[in-house]
Amino acid sequence: GHAHSLVLGLDGSVHACGCGEFGALGTGDLKNRLEPTRVRALECERLVSVGAGATGSLFLSASGALFSSGYGATAAPAEGVE
Repeated sequence: GHAHSLVLGLDGSVHACGCGEFGALGTGDLKNRLEPTRVRALECERLVSVGAGATGSLFLSASGALFSSGYGATAAPAEGVE
């Protein structure tokens, strides 16, 4: 992303770090994270792909479900993962 990064683990978990503006990290708040922090809202999902954009993130699960955080399709800020 522009100012944040996502790390996809071999177990399907995801961690995020960097600028938390707009809720882009998906950690449930707007805090900046200097160290990778687990995206707990997606603990029940096995993720297969992640993408970090300028103001948000996308998460794709093994079942085909797509989740987003930050500025989503509605162009409204979201602190958690939707």
